[in-house]
Amino acid sequence: MCIANGQKAADELGVKLSVIPNAGHINEAAGYTQFSELLTTITNLL
Repeated sequence: MCIANGQKAADELGVKLSVIPNAGHINEAAGYTQFSELLTTITNLL
């Protein structure tokens, strides 16, 4: 998904788009196992 499409989806959902530069696949195999910014955002909503 290109950033423009991601921003369009975020706008339609009323949320902030967060981008991880050069992330590629965001999964354990690529080294992504913790998402502290996401956890903080969700915790603040509760």
